[in-house]
Parts: sequence; C-alpha cells; structure tokens
Amino acid sequence: MGEYPKGVEFTESLHTSMVQSVISRKLAPDTLVHSYKSFNGFVARLTKEESERMRGMDEVVSVIPNRIHSIQTTRSWNFIGFPENVQRTKVERGYAINIFPNYFEDIYAIGAFHAMKRGILTSAAAGNFGPDLCRMSNLAPWFISVAASTTDRKFLTNLQLGNGRIFHPDIAAPGVEILAAWSPISPISELKGDRRVSNLNIISGTSMACPHVTAAAAYVKSFHPNWSPAAIKSALMTTATAMNSALNEEAEFAYGAGQINPLKAVNPGLVYDAGESDYISFLCGQGYNSSSLQKITDDNSTCTSANKGSVFNLNLPSFALSTDGSSYNNVTFGRTVTNVGSATSKYRATITAHPSSLNVQVLPNVLAFSSLGQRLSFTLNIKGSINVGLVSFSLIWDDGTFKARSPVVVYVS
Repeated sequence: MGEYPKGVEFTESLHTSMVQSVISRKLAPDTLVHSYKSFNGFVARLTKEESERMRGMDEVVSVIPNRIHSIQTTRSWNFIGFPENVQRTKVERGYAINIFPNYFEDIYAIGAFHAMKRGILTSAAAGNFGPDLCRMSNLAPWFISVAASTTDRKFLTNLQLGNGRIFHPDIAAPGVEILAAWSPISPISELKGDRRVSNLNIISGTSMACPHVTAAAAYVKSFHPNWSPAAIKSALMTTATAMNSALNEEAEFAYGAGQINPLKAVNPGLVYDAGESDYISFLCGQGYNSSSLQKITDDNSTCTSANKGSVFNLNLPSFALSTDGSSYNNVTFGRTVTNVGSATSKYRATITAHPSSLNVQVLPNVLAFSSLGQRLSFTLNIKGSINVGLVSFSLIWDDGTFKARSPVVVYVS
C-alpha cells in the first residue's frame, strides 16, 4: 500500500504479476479481487503461505488480512448551531474522508497519511469501547478523532478515551439517536421475528458523530481551500464549545476539545499548523527507524539525529501530560501558531483555573502579529504534581475578536 512509483501509471497487470509470483497454482479469475487506482494497492485471495511470500517482497509495504469491523455507531445539525440556511460557498465538496476504525501495520494510519500529503483531512470514529484510558483505536496525530455526544450534552457511558501521549479524542459531535440511512435488507431491530423494512433508522455511536465532523471539515475547507488538514483540524478544535467535566469524570479524554461549532471554525483567528515533515519528526522521535518510517511514507524519508522530534513539540492544538502519581513534573511544550484572523492583532494568553500544586506558564504570554500568515512560537511550561487521577484546564489566546482555546490535561498514567 502506498503511492505508485514516479513515472508508473496504474496498471492492473502490475498487481496480477505480483500475485502470480507468489502462488504455485494457476491464476483463477477471482484471485485478484480489486486493484486500486488512487494508491498502489490491491485485494487478492491468498493462502496464509502465499500472503507470507507476498509480505517478504521488497516492494510490498504491508499485507493486511481481511477483517470484519463492527459499526461504531435529526436535529443534531441545528443543535450545534448549523442550520440549513448557513452561509455556503460554491466549492463545498469532497475534501474530507471519514473512516471507522505500531502505525506501519495500520492500514488506516497509512492511508490517512497519504491523504494528508494530498491535503485531505481524515476523520476517524474514536470507537465505543471505554471507559478506561488508553483504549483509543485511531491514534495517529494526522487523524481527527471523534467522540459521540447526545444533543443535550451528555455522553455514552462506554465512550472511547485517550491514549497516553497524544491527546485523544480530538473533538465531539452528536452521535446518540441519530436519524441515519439504513440498508433495507438488514433488520431494523434485534427482536426475533421483526421483518419490518426501512431505509432509515435511529443509530447511536461514534460512527454517527464522525460524519458531522467530516461535513464540518468540508465546510471550513470550502472557505479556505488552501488550508492544510492540520489547520482545519486546529480550527475545529480551538473553536469547539467547551463541555462540562462535572458530567464526565474523564473530562477531555471523553469529549476532546468540546462540541464542534462549524460556524466559528470558519474564523478561528489562529491555527496550529503541521505537515508531513512534522509528522516524520514525531515518528522518528518515537523510535521509528528509516525502514519502519518508509513503510508509512512510501518514499526515501529517513530518521536522523537532526529530525528526531519530541512528542511535546508536535504542533497540536492540545496538550497532554502523563505522570506517575505524585511525582514532580517539569515539562515544556513547544508550539507555533499562524495568524489567520486580523492582519494586525495582539493575542494575550490566559490559563483557566487549575490546581495550586501546578505552576503553568506561557512564554511569551503576548503574541503581536503584523500580517496574515505570520507564524509566532511560544512555550507552555508545567511544573508540579497532582494528587488526583486527572485535572484539566485550558490555554486561551484572545485578541478581543477571536479566541483560540486549547485543552490541557495532566493525568496519572
């Protein structure tokens, strides 16, 4: 799986010859099931021994067995302040993909990485398996991962939660009792003998929340066609409506940055941008070597001493710090924001209420911009300890017109 080599156009015969080279029998018409045109990959019926031979070929990135995935699955658009008559552009179309759930063995992470390289943001259903920490199924930072909320701002009791080093899920959207399309050949309930047929059904889960975020991302992209996937993700997160941690003890690990607000996301003021090189530095800093890195990038990217980045410096619009109980912490996060609001603006940093046992400092605490597109950097330093399982607060950059809010979570791992 990956890109076609430069100068090589799609041809089904390329995949046919690869399949033929690993089988010891005559190639049946249904052995090669499908060849993809948008990326270099195919589906084939192989025995276990044949798939192992295929895995050993130099040009093969990965061989993934077929799996059955469970579904993680109104008035939801009106609830998030996005009615039918909102301002729209003529270019609102397929700019984002939503999918349902070590990266180089994850077909979704690899596919989303190549989508990111082409300017496409991939939204991923966070899953419905919680409620423990470290149960996220889609961990790659180039995704936007989605939790499900109800339209009265309460949450499922079995939501997927965070992953330990990178903040997840990223955001929440309505996903409980959503009116959705339904296959007429599937039963609409689990009741024995229920033979009713319908093209619609009421469904719940993060699979219902995910399309809301996908549509919101496409809406933002229609106003800003040159924005990167990371910039769109940032806009959605920093403008999200804050949620009440009193209703969910897992706080941001249950609902991310908050409930999506598509109208505000169009004008976020500041964005935390990132691209391919940033994610490569992150992967190298996480212990990937050049060989494992290239299984994701499908190019000649390498890990060197110069590009081994820290997870604390990956330019995400959120901050997560894991600690082992009452131990003292002294951690500094590095971030860079891009001005997309007013050409001349001055943003001041505010840290919301947090335990007195933590000393939180932003340097500099004022960012003065003189032009659109200008990038300025800052650090967020956290010193101290916590005596509870999890505390959360926010960093807010405010210029009097725009507010960019980022969640900060410190928790016992």
